[in-house]
Amino acid sequence: MSEGNETREAETGGAAEPPLAVPDAVHQRIRASQLVRVAIGHRSVSISTLTLGVIIAAALHSPYPPFVPALWLGGVVIYTLVSIYMLQQALSNKEDIAANPARWVNRYALLYFSGCVCWAAMLPVFWSAEAPEQSLYVALIIVATSFFTVNTLAPIPRIFLAANIPFIVVMSGGALFLEDVVSPAIFVLNIGALAVNFLIARRIAKRDFDAQLLTIRHEELIRDMGNARDIAESALTSAKQANAELSSQEELFRALVENAKDGIILTDTAGNIRYMSPSVRNLGYDPSVYLGVHVSDMLTPDTRRLVMNHFQAPSRAAFPPLSITDQILTPTGRRIWVEARIKDMRRDPNVGGFVVNIRDITERKRIDEELAEHLEVLNALAHNASLDTILLRLMCNIEKTNPAIRAVLVTVENGRPQSVIAPSLPRAFKEGILSGTVPYQGLIAGTYASGAAHQAKNVIVPNADMEGLDPALGEMMQQMGLRAFWSQPLHARKGRLLGALAIFHIQPHTPSARELSQTDGAAHLAGLAIERRQHEDELREAMERADLANRAKSRFLATMSHELRTPLNAIIGFSEIMHTELFGALGDDHYSDYAKDILMSGRHLLSVIDDILDISKIEAGRYELEDRDVTIEDVIEWSVLLTQPKANEKHITIASTLAPELPRLIADLRAMRQILLNLLANAVKFTPNYGRISINVEIAANGGLEITVSDTGIGIPADKIEYVMQPFGQATNHLTEHQSGTGLGLPICKSLIEMHEGTLQLESRENEGTTVHLWLPPARLRTADAVLAAR
Repeated sequence: MSEGNETREAETGGAAEPPLAVPDAVHQRIRASQLVRVAIGHRSVSISTLTLGVIIAAALHSPYPPFVPALWLGGVVIYTLVSIYMLQQALSNKEDIAANPARWVNRYALLYFSGCVCWAAMLPVFWSAEAPEQSLYVALIIVATSFFTVNTLAPIPRIFLAANIPFIVVMSGGALFLEDVVSPAIFVLNIGALAVNFLIARRIAKRDFDAQLLTIRHEELIRDMGNARDIAESALTSAKQANAELSSQEELFRALVENAKDGIILTDTAGNIRYMSPSVRNLGYDPSVYLGVHVSDMLTPDTRRLVMNHFQAPSRAAFPPLSITDQILTPTGRRIWVEARIKDMRRDPNVGGFVVNIRDITERKRIDEELAEHLEVLNALAHNASLDTILLRLMCNIEKTNPAIRAVLVTVENGRPQSVIAPSLPRAFKEGILSGTVPYQGLIAGTYASGAAHQAKNVIVPNADMEGLDPALGEMMQQMGLRAFWSQPLHARKGRLLGALAIFHIQPHTPSARELSQTDGAAHLAGLAIERRQHEDELREAMERADLANRAKSRFLATMSHELRTPLNAIIGFSEIMHTELFGALGDDHYSDYAKDILMSGRHLLSVIDDILDISKIEAGRYELEDRDVTIEDVIEWSVLLTQPKANEKHITIASTLAPELPRLIADLRAMRQILLNLLANAVKFTPNYGRISINVEIAANGGLEITVSDTGIGIPADKIEYVMQPFGQATNHLTEHQSGTGLGLPICKSLIEMHEGTLQLESRENEGTTVHLWLPPARLRTADAVLAAR
């Protein structure tokens, strides 16, 4: 037998299982409830037992020594205290009782067994053959105690048996061993009474279990009914919400479909129209008329064949949506461009056909075409097409949009018409505008004098019969069958009038916003083309004038080079003879000083002229390098030799540090000397007395040759470094005012080094000094291998 069945038999006192299987959790719940009731019921029994024990110990006489009754009473007291402690534990651990009822049943069975053993011991302790009445009272007390347990312990048979076993043992012992004192019938009757109590307890236990089980089943039924009611109410609420949401979504979908700009068409499996949204009216179709019509009937023949092939495909095949673009003729007689997307939903039971989304893209097509035409005009402008060709193409593009219009563009310069572009108007109109017979101001001003032209606003003349129209223009329009026009003046970005763009109509007509927008865009593009061509012409003329001026400057410099050098050489030569007194003494010492001043001034002027000629040749691209093998040591030695006298006057030290075995340069010797000489001359000029100039030459990390010239001079302010690298740029201050110079030295050095594919970098700190870095590329170095190969 399983543990669960044993438990159930114990609960029912060994009775058979209930007809319906009871879960273990329910058994535990019933047992826990019974145990709590037993514990609470035993609270008063414990106190009554203690009170009764004290009375018995005091009133009855024991044949044994006094310590035996006292020992028995002590056991009763201990039992009472343990009972109270167990009650407190039970009341404070109801959750543990509910989780482990069997453990608590065993604890209480042991408690009751111990207490009843102690209570049953009353019979041998107080049994006396000399006092038969006292013995009878003791037996009756034990029998009464046994009957009392029926009411308190019957719900739990295990505890009931544990409590009555001591009484049965005592009664059985009395029947066997005390027959000579008391009739055994009394004990037998007592044992029979205990057996009856046991049967009664079994019935009470089963009835209590069934009552508890019925209560639990009723509670579960009520709870299930409540849950079912909650579920039903929740389902009803959800159904109501779903219906409300469905209705809302249907209304929303209907509103979206009926108010959508795109038309929505639903067909059957063959492509016949079942539904058309109200928005298809914007395309010129009446939904009530086209129900049952095949959707392909709305398209052109070529597109219709494509759509029919799509509709006739088997429904079991999965086809991607078909997108088409077509120009159709609507029932109202209007030609429009449409874009349609056809989705196959025949396998969807909710649709069972095709869904067609159709929209009017006429405006988008027009804008695309207009942008393409504008791009074409801009490309022509970028590829230097003639202005007349560009403007003619622009006018043709405008006329292409509407056969009833004629486009005219008049260009104006200095208040006079220069050209007339009118591809669809006769020559007489052009000649009338150019000759002044038809004033071009009439196109710009319309019926309002010339105010609109100055305000850069368009002019609208919806009917040629309006009063105030220029008579000559009105007569010309009548001769050519033109009944209305609107125009837009063309202005440059600075407000200068460039011309006018006019659109004529063969019928009285007020232009729409789209037509005005088109005119405005074309006018803007035409103005841009005219202004750009005028700027290009102006730039071309300016370049021609600059070229003429440059050639004149070159001729002037070439002429002045000869005209200035000849007398300067004579002045320098004769002043040097006089200064050195080559042919004898001059007499007065002042003459020698004057000759020296003339010599120095002539040399300075010759240097200035040479610098100006050099920078002019460089800027004109006529300075030609004569590359040859150059030894950098010789260049530095020559430059230092020429600079040393000036340096000695100011006690300036010039030190050179050259790396060993430097390769030769492939460079222009004169240019390299001029670069080093200019840098050293500047260093000497702007370095105070007792200063220092350093020259360092080494192979750079990237393989080129790096030459560094540094000094301890006055330096250059940081904001003036870029300026001094420009021709005639000088960083003047109170320290340089007495120094003469043209400001061409550094620019010439930079240009010459760059002609050698090198670089020049200037670093300077005011009052600390200046460092110039020259770098020549590896290609300018003649290595040892290259020298051997040349040999």
